[in-house]
Amino acid sequence: MARDVKQQQLQPLVTELLGVVNKVVQDGRKPIVEQDGFHRLISYLEELQPLLTQLQNMMINELPPGLRVGLDGIKTELQKFQQQTLHMCKSRSRLYLLIHCRILVENIQETTHTIAQWLSLIPAPARTFHSKELSSKTEELARTMLQAQFLVCPVPSSLDHKFFSALRKFLQLLQLLLPSIGFLSNSCLFFSFFFLDFAGSRG
Repeated sequence: MARDVKQQQLQPLVTELLGVVNKVVQDGRKPIVEQDGFHRLISYLEELQPLLTQLQNMMINELPPGLRVGLDGIKTELQKFQQQTLHMCKSRSRLYLLIHCRILVENIQETTHTIAQWLSLIPAPARTFHSKELSSKTEELARTMLQAQFLVCPVPSSLDHKFFSALRKFLQLLQLLLPSIGFLSNSCLFFSFFFLDFAGSRG
């Protein structure tokens, strides 16, 4: 009876986490910018999915506290990533995301490292219920994620190149037209040259 109770405690916990993982994987497959960073994080989560499924199907006599803490920590971090970073990618314009691409990359790296730290709590409990395979794979994935380094892509994609080329041409045309109708103030001139310089550096 106690064995069934412990299993009932574990299955909803892992099932809920798998739902969060699946949602982040689905939402992060088609990022607007910094595709390499998002795809790397998604690949780590796809490695995590079968490990969680294996854990979900195990019959465990006792639910170690470290296991619960680790699973809860991963779920909380992924929910934060979904509510903040993925939501920003959906709700903001391409220009905004490109300007703030460094923040996106920092968020991806922080999320990857935090998940790795929570994941590192699982191998020890896994060994206590005689699952060397789950323990070793989880430990290896945690180590890989903790060592992962994410960099802002220095070369824009072809779509980004087209976007900034079009933006540069638009701003050049704007600078030619506005003075002729007496509408270009000093502040407008400053921001026009600022965005033109930014677009030129990216496009």
